[in-house]
Amino acid sequence: MKLKNKGLVISIIIAVILLMVLLVVSVPRDKSNNYSAIKNSLSNVFYYLDNSYSNMNDISDYCKVALIYDTNYIDYDYFNYDSSNNKISGYTKNNVVSSLKKILGNDITIDLDNLSKDKCMYNNSVINLTYNTRDKALYTYGTEKSNRTIVVNWGKEVVNNNTLELNAQALMIVKNDKYDLYIDSNMEYLIGSYNSLEEAKKSAKDNMNRSYKYIFELEKNKKNYIWKSFKINKPDNEIIE
Repeated sequence: MKLKNKGLVISIIIAVILLMVLLVVSVPRDKSNNYSAIKNSLSNVFYYLDNSYSNMNDISDYCKVALIYDTNYIDYDYFNYDSSNNKISGYTKNNVVSSLKKILGNDITIDLDNLSKDKCMYNNSVINLTYNTRDKALYTYGTEKSNRTIVVNWGKEVVNNNTLELNAQALMIVKNDKYDLYIDSNMEYLIGSYNSLEEAKKSAKDNMNRSYKYIFELEKNKKNYIWKSFKINKPDNEIIE
């Protein structure tokens, strides 16, 4: 009888544990976690865009590459070797195009053979970007580091059926003799200069209300969100100055 009771108790304990596991798995997770890949990708590009867009295929080819390079949107499928015979990972042209479709849609156009650098090169993922015209592949070759750090503050996501709206604030730190904090990527509006990156980051946090407001509209397409439009709202002059 005691053995039966003990078996019953063990069975109940196991059932309770299984029920708790099921409850944990079934609890909805914070949706912001589902958008982290999108935000990381957009953060590589949006601060360097000077204009608003109703068709994101109109951004520069270099910004398109920066949007996906070294992100969750693309997997390595190419290998090269440097002068020390170290293996370098990269992406073939077909891989780049198919991966861009995940965030810019099927109508994407890009000319990698005539890729020219612009402000979107100022992140460490693509600053050393090289295109191999023979193998039709992109990879990083070099050790140059960007002197720019973007501090981004994401707002609350707005989901309406298949539409996702994101908004962000951002300021830029540029390392020269000191660490200069700017409102804009053209470095026209300086907030202040600081002796360390930590000081500049703290000031960026304290002055985030002086940032432009960057607004993104994305539309769900199967498993992906396609970036449909982008808008920059600039604050009043008294805030900028």
